Amino acid sequence: MNFKNHSTVELIDHMGDDARILESARISTKREAGDYAADRKLMLHLWSKEHGSPFEMVYFTFKVKMPIFVMRQLVRHRIASINEVSARYTKLPDEFFLPEVWRSQNVSAPGVNKQGSHIDADLNQGLSTDVATVAYTKAWAAYEVLLQMGVAREQARMVLPVGIFTEIVWTLNLRSLANFLHLRSDSHAQPEIQEIATQIEEMIRPLVPIWYEVFVECGKTTA
Repeated sequence: MNFKNHSTVELIDHMGDDARILESARISTKREAGDYAADRKLMLHLWSKEHGSPFEMVYFTFKVKMPIFVMRQLVRHRIASINEVSARYTKLPDEFFLPEVWRSQNVSAPGVNKQGSHIDADLNQGLSTDVATVAYTKAWAAYEVLLQMGVAREQARMVLPVGIFTEIVWTLNLRSLANFLHLRSDSHAQPEIQEIATQIEEMIRPLVPIWYEVFVECGKTTA
């Protein structure tokens, strides 16, 4: 069995850049392209005033490999086209998520996000990892036995935990992606999905540099 503690993101395609955004905006008034200062001023105006349509002209396609429990958060953003590896058509690989650090549930207290978590030294003595490893091992063994017995893949998968890795191709426009980054790169987001948002940010920053400057300047708000 393979145990991993990180999700991975690969940018496999994109369409458009800063110029595409600005051209789309200027078509409204038939204005000509400007210099960097004019471009940045227009970009800032569009984003800060929530004129969002020009940002929908830029698209990105990613390949994301992550545990299913993280995937469930990603698909809450109903803003993209998704195709996922199918456990009906193929046997899933034996890749499971084990965190580098275990966290405790936050207590319910004023000013504390009780849905969140915090690092707890008492949980990081190896015992938590041992418990998770045993559970994964038993679930994988049950999955393989069911398949060997002739049970269909679409039913045998029911015994697998949400810590098993899945893989998707994910396509969305920049406006929608900004909404994802706004929410999932925030410090209150679960660390496992923050990691995905951080990787995506680093990948798109050089492709739309003027937009990214404006996005950060505006506090990573949405348009």
